[in-house]
Amino acid sequence: MKKILSCFIMLTMILGIRVSAAEELKANVTFNIPNPGHIFFTGEISDIDVGYFNNSAEAMDLSVDIEVQGRKYNKQWSYKKGVSLSAYGSEHETLKIDFAADFGVYDIYDLTITISDGTLSKVITDELSYVKEGVRNDKFGLQVHFLSIDYSSYLDKAIPIAKKAGVGLMRDALDWGNYEKTAGTYKITDEFNKIIDTMNKNNIDPLLILAYGNELYTGTTAHIPSTTTQINAFCNYARQFVADTKDRVKYYEIWNEPNTSGAFN
Repeated sequence: MKKILSCFIMLTMILGIRVSAAEELKANVTFNIPNPGHIFFTGEISDIDVGYFNNSAEAMDLSVDIEVQGRKYNKQWSYKKGVSLSAYGSEHETLKIDFAADFGVYDIYDLTITISDGTLSKVITDELSYVKEGVRNDKFGLQVHFLSIDYSSYLDKAIPIAKKAGVGLMRDALDWGNYEKTAGTYKITDEFNKIIDTMNKNNIDPLLILAYGNELYTGTTAHIPSTTTQINAFCNYARQFVADTKDRVKYYEIWNEPNTSGAFN
């Protein structure tokens, strides 16, 4: 009896999966918003490239419902249309949203695109932001860790966003161990040079951290220099690093976060 019941449950699950697959809308919708982070500043207009795709061998009529809803002020923008697609056909269009004219307020907006054949539907969602373009503020800064990630694909996109937001400083670091990999030999990596140069190009001052141990002297990068030899090596590193960057950098911080418990020793 247990075997029969088990087989029945398994058969029901398989049939359920097949039914669900059969009932899925054989169409798809995609979109592309060119602005990095989907962030739009004062006066900018969003261009949303939308694509509709028929994944079946039969012609299809779809209804399209696109809504953009503000989270704080509940401002709403909507768009509806019908799309007729031939077998395996597609259609593309570009929608323009003028935040100043269509909404009039800065906010975070939720984007919802729904397509339906009258019986089945698909929904995709995302979010956009409309932000006041800021004036540079020397007291407004960001902590970043560009070397800790694969920054190369968006470095030139992220920093201009920070500039438009009014950021005056960016705090980052090329750790001692990555600057002095051989005792007495110092070299700034090409990646970090690009980070410094991109900040300066966007009128953002780099604030660089002189920090962390070096396995050549302290055993681990987590160990804070404490012996005379270690401290002298750290001073040599700091002195040379400033000499190598002083034409592009005004501000440095010795070690990291001295006001947090345990981090500064």
